[in-house]
Amino acid sequence: MPAVKRSAYARILILAATFVFLTAPTGASTDARTNGSDACPSGESFDGTFDAIQALIFENRSCTAGPCHGSSASGGLDLRDGASYANLFDVPSQGSSLLLVHPGDRKRSYLYSKLAAATFPGSVEIAGAPMPNGLAPLTLDELDLLRLWITSGAPETGTVEGTEDLIDGCLPEPEPITIEPLTPPAEGEGVQFVMPPWDLAAEDEDEVCFATYYDFTGTIPEQFLNEDGTSFRFNVMELRQDPQSHHLLLHYTPNLDLNPHDPAFGEWTCAGGPTPGQACDPVDLGACGNGGLCRTAPASGAACIGWGPGQAASRWSQIGGAQQAIALLPFSDGVYADFPLKGVLRWNSHAFNLTKIDAEINGRLNYTFAANQQHLVRRIFNANQIFKANAAPFTTEEVCHSHVLPRGSRLFSLTSHTHQRGKRFRVWNGDFTCDGGPNAGQPCAPSEKLDDAPDLCAGAQCRSVRSLYVGDCNGDTEVGINELITGVNIALNITPLDQCPDFDTNTDNRVAIGELLRAIRTSLDGEPTEIDRDPETTQIYASFQYTDPLYADYEPPLAFNSSDRLERTLTFCSLYNNGVADDGAADLASVTRRSKTPPNSFGPCRAVACVNDGMVGESCQTDRACDSSPGAADGWCDACNITGGVSTENEMFILIGLYWIEP
Repeated sequence: MPAVKRSAYARILILAATFVFLTAPTGASTDARTNGSDACPSGESFDGTFDAIQALIFENRSCTAGPCHGSSASGGLDLRDGASYANLFDVPSQGSSLLLVHPGDRKRSYLYSKLAAATFPGSVEIAGAPMPNGLAPLTLDELDLLRLWITSGAPETGTVEGTEDLIDGCLPEPEPITIEPLTPPAEGEGVQFVMPPWDLAAEDEDEVCFATYYDFTGTIPEQFLNEDGTSFRFNVMELRQDPQSHHLLLHYTPNLDLNPHDPAFGEWTCAGGPTPGQACDPVDLGACGNGGLCRTAPASGAACIGWGPGQAASRWSQIGGAQQAIALLPFSDGVYADFPLKGVLRWNSHAFNLTKIDAEINGRLNYTFAANQQHLVRRIFNANQIFKANAAPFTTEEVCHSHVLPRGSRLFSLTSHTHQRGKRFRVWNGDFTCDGGPNAGQPCAPSEKLDDAPDLCAGAQCRSVRSLYVGDCNGDTEVGINELITGVNIALNITPLDQCPDFDTNTDNRVAIGELLRAIRTSLDGEPTEIDRDPETTQIYASFQYTDPLYADYEPPLAFNSSDRLERTLTFCSLYNNGVADDGAADLASVTRRSKTPPNSFGPCRAVACVNDGMVGESCQTDRACDSSPGAADGWCDACNITGGVSTENEMFILIGLYWIEP
């Protein structure tokens, strides 16, 4: 696999016990919660998730001993009860540039990296020795306990949903978590957008759309503006929102100047601040007082389809956001994006509240100005087969699709998006298709087929064959002397590989003698060489946690220069599990259920399998077909195929990425 920043985290996710945040029905695991009672049949009772971490990790692992992080406070860190939280939360580490605990982001939390380095040796690059030093590493459950706590904002009190399943003990009922607000960029370095808060009822899920108006005219330093002064340029986006969120997307309408007073927007009212609910003028940026924001009424809607006045209903374009609570998206050096200085923004927020208390959903996005402005960023958002997953109840399924990049592309970032039944998302550099059989020519996964997943190629081979003019740097199907010299310089590490990646026939990121000889033969006879792509060396992405998908950064960027579109194709696949437990048995908690799937724009799912004892998995169309005996009236026809949709009980299949085009 090519060099990928943060690829170590993929190894962690591969090995770690996967916790799916939404698979348990509401009210599950109440036997592990005490609701303030001293009775705890399963073990010790804790006041909250951090209290459990304090006892089970810091104290039980001797981290609080005097010579370690006790009275001597090794490395300046005191982890004793009563002092540990203040010494960890948002505090710079002495051993790296990271914070000890970065709220919401375990990738930027030094504490997590130090402990993960011991549990999975070699998976994380750290300064100094892994922790705990000289003692047994954390178990998978202990490390996942820490991960969930950090990812959920690292609250000092309260229960993080799901952590009760990772401890031998009891926790209080969870309550909604409000994450520490994202600090705005320093003046002159960037801007912050604050989402007006919206309410989400207990044990509910909603996706809402609403508008706000902004105006940065006269506040942005001139060197960060575009040529005509109508946009500012940024190269880093950071998002932080409450952990109840499933996604937060920010949209604008390029080349369409919307009138915020258009009646189609409806009434604008204040959210938050001293006058919530009061009517406001959106262009009066101070109309809602300190901390208040003027917005349109939140409207429930699947992906905000058709939302907005007139032409805007179909012309919104994403300019920020992410599919998880925390995201940091830096561009490659010299790459930038434009953001209009003023206008109407559309917020698309999707959140779930598994607690028994009403929640308020908050979010913020920071944009850092781009000093180096060479290449306009281009985006991948391949949702062409977004609802392709269709696994029958109690089966698994892998679906695949392809994406063709423009010639000259330099790919520097990839991520993915599925919902809770997406278990593994992979991407390969190449057009992998079935070589024969009933699905000949269809995209497929070339490696790591699972015994319980249907073979996409029905016995045929999944291949990607390159018809390559080895050493053809400019795509003219000829290899000249100057190109051969370039190949020699790449082999000697004088010239970077991205100047002519077609020398690298086996995609191992280097040029060997054999590849130079192939280029010479190509130069002499003018014929291409057919080469099978290696699935291992061409796999460029793997993610295993839908609530925390890998954001892979490629340095150097992956270059796509060929005139042949097949040489600029990515194959991406996702494995979906519709109710199969680790031991292969039927899992009623994770199968798609008609009774649990909320209505959406596609209607409720159609039940096709029984879920009652003795009949689980049997085909059905009615409850009567699931009766244990004729006339018993105890049948329940409730299990469905995976259905496409916007709720977390439905599924999606999306490839997301960033690149620029090299002239």
